[in-house]
Amino acid sequence: MPDKTALTMMEFLRGHSEEMPLWLDHYRAGDGLNRDAFFSSRIVYYPGHGSDGQAVRVFGGSSAAHCFVMVDYGYPEKTLRAELTSLNRGFKGYRLLDLISLTEAQVMPYPWSPSVSLTPREQQAAQNKGTWIKPPYGLLAILERETGFDSSHGPGRLAVLFLGADGILSYDVLFCQPGHQSAPFAVLLQDHGFGGNYDSFGRAGILARIVTQTAIRPQWLLVGSNTPAWDGYSKVPHVKADIGGMHAQPRHLYTQG
Repeated sequence: MPDKTALTMMEFLRGHSEEMPLWLDHYRAGDGLNRDAFFSSRIVYYPGHGSDGQAVRVFGGSSAAHCFVMVDYGYPEKTLRAELTSLNRGFKGYRLLDLISLTEAQVMPYPWSPSVSLTPREQQAAQNKGTWIKPPYGLLAILERETGFDSSHGPGRLAVLFLGADGILSYDVLFCQPGHQSAPFAVLLQDHGFGGNYDSFGRAGILARIVTQTAIRPQWLLVGSNTPAWDGYSKVPHVKADIGGMHAQPRHLYTQG
C-alpha cells in the first residue's frame, strides 16, 4: 500500500536546505570561475547528464544545494549553449546571468594521479568509447531567478559547471586528489544502457571503486530504478521517488548508512 505519510523528495530536501554561498550572492557578470569558492560549496555531481535537469530541479529547487557539476563527454557544446540560451529550453524560471568558457587549467590546475588502476577489460572499454566523444569543453553557467518566480520555485541564484569530459574519471580528478579532497554533497547515478557509457556508474563499476578506495563519499545519492546503488548507502524511508531522465524513470534518494 502507498505510504500516505511519505514526503515528496523536494519536501524532504527542504529540511536540509542551505543559505546561498556568499560568493554566488556577490557574483557579478564577468567574474568567472573562482575555483576554490565553487568547490568549497555544496555540490551535486551528475555524470552522463545529457539534457536531464532533474538534479538542478530537485536539489536546487529545494535549496539543498546551489552548485552543480554536470559531466558528459557525449553532449556537444553547441547543443548545450543553444539550450541554455533558449527561451523554451534551459532551466525553468531562470535566466542566464553569465556563461563563461573555461580552460582545462582553470578547472583542474594541478596534476592528476589516478586513484584506481583499470583492468585490461576496463582499459579496452575506455579506449572504445571514442565514437561517442565530442570535443571537450568547460562552461560555467550562473543562473538568476526570473521576475515572476519566488523562493518557492528555487533560490535566487544557481551555478552549474558543465564539462565535456569523462564522467567517471572526472570524479577522481575534481574531488579525490591529495590535498584537494572534498566530497560532493550528492551524486545522481543513472546507467543509460546503450547511451555511450563504457562502464556502469552504479555498484561494481569504476566510479564505485574510486569512491570506495578514496573514501570520498557524498552524503546523498539520487539513484535511477535500473541502477544499483553504491555499497554503504540505503534508501531514505518515507520519501517518494521522483521521476526524471529522458525515459521518465523513478529515482530514489539514498543516504550513507
